[in-house]
Amino acid sequence: MLEVTDVAVWYPTSGVALPSTSCVVEEGGIVLLAGRNGSGSTTLLRSLAHDLPPGARRVGQIRLDGADLTRAHPDDLVGEVALVADAVTLPSARVADVVRPSRRARSAVADELVERLGLVESHDP
Repeated sequence: MLEVTDVAVWYPTSGVALPSTSCVVEEGGIVLLAGRNGSGSTTLLRSLAHDLPPGARRVGQIRLDGADLTRAHPDDLVGEVALVADAVTLPSARVADVVRPSRRARSAVADELVERLGLVESHDP
């Protein structure tokens, strides 16, 4: 289970990037995070992956299966938390292509996610 409690992010040049946000994602759960440009959805994901730009300040707590990841080093999150490219990065990609970009990158988790969401199978060249 992922627990996000009162996570907020400030950027030194622009101020509040993510107002205080809390949520719980049960094991096996799938969450759609959507919002207008600048609403903080990407900042929330980047804060979970410890991938904020230099100078950013984050407060709040992040727990994964009971373990406190709030101050974890990004190297400790490999295999636990991943930031997937968004539509700005891959404007012509389908969701299935982003979740499982190539045959070499297939994993049981990606295959299960594609099946659960009913995504169209991509055709690798």
